[in-house]
Amino acid sequence: THSVMQQNCHWLKSYFEQQEEKEREDEVGGIELAIEVTRLAKPTIYSLVSTRKIPHSKRGKKLYFSRRELKEWVKEGKRKTKDE
Repeated sequence: THSVMQQNCHWLKSYFEQQEEKEREDEVGGIELAIEVTRLAKPTIYSLVSTRKIPHSKRGKKLYFSRRELKEWVKEGKRKTKDE
């Protein structure tokens, strides 16, 4: 029974870690989130926003970014290798 408990504990831990990651993927934040995900400088992000080249939303004067959309945007910009 000790082994079964350990398996259940491991499963639960894994489940909660997956849920946390899913919530993180759905995260929406401001410019700091965009900097974290893209690793670009703040002025670069503002420039991309002004030319509508980076996914974002605006409410009044506040900018919002989606972690998932930013990650997809970064992947889309990845240069293809010779084999791709």
